[in-house]
Amino acid sequence: MKKVFVLWLVFIFFLTGCWDQRIYERTGFIIELGIETGRDKKLLVTYSVPVIGLGKSNLVELDDEETNLLREGREEARKVSPKLLEGGKIQQILVSNELAAKGIHNVMEIFTRD
Repeated sequence: MKKVFVLWLVFIFFLTGCWDQRIYERTGFIIELGIETGRDKKLLVTYSVPVIGLGKSNLVELDDEETNLLREGREEARKVSPKLLEGGKIQQILVSNELAAKGIHNVMEIFTRD
């Protein structure tokens, strides 16, 4: 019984850690998002991600995707971007006048869920 307890303590102290850590230099945080109407009733989504690293100040990576849904656009941008994109730090959402006139409730639903 004593060996089991000692083994249990070893697991507690040595096998705990940050298994889901995300390193900021490898993660791209989307800070600005632009949404407008594209061709064939699709959405043209533009992402702005700051570039973090040594000697790189005031640089921004821009990416645009044409998709049916915002979630699909984010997944496509993740495939193209060299960093893992995260949308939890979005500071500004810019919507075109054309899209706003049609109604943006369905488009903005992703932000209320996330």
